Amino acid sequence: MPNIAIAIDAMGGDFGPEVTIPCANRFASNFPNCKLILYGDKKQISPFIDDAISNIEFVHCSAEVHMGEKITSVFRKYKSTSMGKAINAQLNDEISATVSAGNTGALMAISYKVLKTLDGILRPAIISSLPTKSAKDVFVLDLGANVTCSVDHMTQFALMGEFVAKSKGIKQPRIGILNIGEESNKGNDLIKQSFVALKNMPINFIGYIEPTRLYSDEVDVVVCDGFTGNILLKSCEGTSKFLKYIYQEAMTSSFLGMLTSFLLKKHLKAKLKKYDPKFRNGAMFVGLNGIVVKSHGGACVDAFYNAIHMAYELSLANPHVELKTLIKEPL
Repeated sequence: MPNIAIAIDAMGGDFGPEVTIPCANRFASNFPNCKLILYGDKKQISPFIDDAISNIEFVHCSAEVHMGEKITSVFRKYKSTSMGKAINAQLNDEISATVSAGNTGALMAISYKVLKTLDGILRPAIISSLPTKSAKDVFVLDLGANVTCSVDHMTQFALMGEFVAKSKGIKQPRIGILNIGEESNKGNDLIKQSFVALKNMPINFIGYIEPTRLYSDEVDVVVCDGFTGNILLKSCEGTSKFLKYIYQEAMTSSFLGMLTSFLLKKHLKAKLKKYDPKFRNGAMFVGLNGIVVKSHGGACVDAFYNAIHMAYELSLANPHVELKTLIKEPL
């Protein structure tokens, strides 16, 4: 019998059921100990459902959250949407995590309203990892949950990022603030004030970190406001896609290129998999009293699969429960 249940917002993302359902079918087949509960419109989902898979359930929803929809509109109907029902299921302990590729602002707003934050946490943040030149990853937050931030938000991001890094085996995470330069006179007021605050905290604070040094394994946690973090994330994704295009162009435009591609294909495929955003898709909303994983809106089946797998691993680890026990008083 499945011992983990994960809710999937089947209508979320740019492609909806066309991606989410085939992905769910594959994941459920590979992980029979995990039950997936799909929330969405029965008429749109039915053509993609594999009835032979026993550990998938379906909950009909009469509404959905559209990608460009305003939060005010979402709140008027969220209880009947696939996103809202998928998140609300955590309140009754029906499921352990929720995955959605839908509207980021709506997902955060509904999650915050329904699940609330852990005691002492002002605002949840989106955290994910980027690769470095070593075997280690660097964790970055906030990646888009909070466009406008205060110094208190930034200090809490640092503490939550430190917790996530420690949960991944990093004993004394190096924490830095994303900035346009290393010099003390650079940055806006939020950056400068956050520098002073983090410098006086009992953490391994290394100061400012420039975007060009993110991949150099000089820092384990990077703190930034959600506006900056979201731009950083999408810039990295765009650069990765462009480099992939350049590689394909170089390897297919001549006989020598095609020969080189044939000889190196297996090695490069394994090497580049670590850096391909498709295989790194999925970001956690840290600080919530529950587990919510945000998938990229344009995710393909492989990418969305990775987001479900992240939710599965988080369900096994229960990081929010551990974080809750560490917070004795407001941060």
